[in-house]
Amino acid sequence: MKCDEKPKTRSENFKPESPFVIVCEGYRDAKFVCALLDRLNISNCDITFPQQGRDEGADGESGIATMVRLLSAVDAVEGIAVVRDADLDVGDSFKKACTGYTKPFVAPKAPFVVEQGKKRSAVFLIPGKGKTGALEHLFLEAISAAHAPLAECIKRFEECNAYVAGWTDNKKAKLRVQCAIAGFCKDDPTSSLAYIWHRPNNPIDIASPAFKELADFLTAFSTP
Repeated sequence: MKCDEKPKTRSENFKPESPFVIVCEGYRDAKFVCALLDRLNISNCDITFPQQGRDEGADGESGIATMVRLLSAVDAVEGIAVVRDADLDVGDSFKKACTGYTKPFVAPKAPFVVEQGKKRSAVFLIPGKGKTGALEHLFLEAISAAHAPLAECIKRFEECNAYVAGWTDNKKAKLRVQCAIAGFCKDDPTSSLAYIWHRPNNPIDIASPAFKELADFLTAFSTP
């Protein structure tokens, strides 16, 4: 399993080493998927994400299609899965996730289903089936399940702070997750979600049942 990092120099495209590759929206998403794959003992997947100045200029959400197109041309790659946020429009997010697949790959017909054929393709929209939102919404499920009193306190903090009333739901979710990290992570209360998996006081349990749907998807995608 090769987990892509933010390199000091970005002159070369990502070079996969495993038969299956997962393309994430960003660095934080990629590190989470790496941690989940490690817990599941899945070692035949590489994880990457678009990076500006590398991968033909791919960057963030708009670069996912470029990454998938580049990987589709690598003969040794047997499967490509996209893991990205559903955001506010599930249909639009799925459509964008599929645009990079080129022959011999065929874009999946629906999200959350592994398209089996000569090559394998799949799309998972975070936080899961029938939901809109982003990575933080999935983390909030895990935090609320394990630390209900903390989640309630964060909710009250949000309610008493009129400044955030007009924020989007995605930004409010980011606020809630960062509050949980700040209240738990003694080593680094400002820890990024990209690095929280190595902190001793992480409020997000990688074994949480909240991640089961994604774990099942990754298992199905990577099973030979």
